[in-house]
Amino acid sequence: GVGNEMLALVDKRQIERRLRKEHLIVGDAELFAETLRMYVRDRFDDELQKLFEEKNWTDYQRVAHSVKSSSNMIGATDIFEKARNIEQSVKAGNTGYAEENHDAFMKDYREFLDKLKSTLEL
Repeated sequence: GVGNEMLALVDKRQIERRLRKEHLIVGDAELFAETLRMYVRDRFDDELQKLFEEKNWTDYQRVAHSVKSSSNMIGATDIFEKARNIEQSVKAGNTGYAEENHDAFMKDYREFLDKLKSTLEL
């Protein structure tokens, strides 16, 4: 079903840890599906791209942080780690890392969003 397809896209162990931490019932598929719908609806890709092109590193770091946090919440470990690396590098003043890795990150992030959107039938 759709629930199994959604779980295949994200790290189930991470989701279960998060739900336990938030005192939510792990088996509540509808709650999980709504969380994923919010993740897709509140996507940050266009904003992140615009800030990158403007070299607005302060806001770019802030939006990368949002991608990191929301990805962590749903157990999207790969996107979380890439967003964290970009956020931390910009925070440390190393914008070169972001410049080298932005395009690949955006490709992965957008592909993930598209897969989720398709799976959720949004």
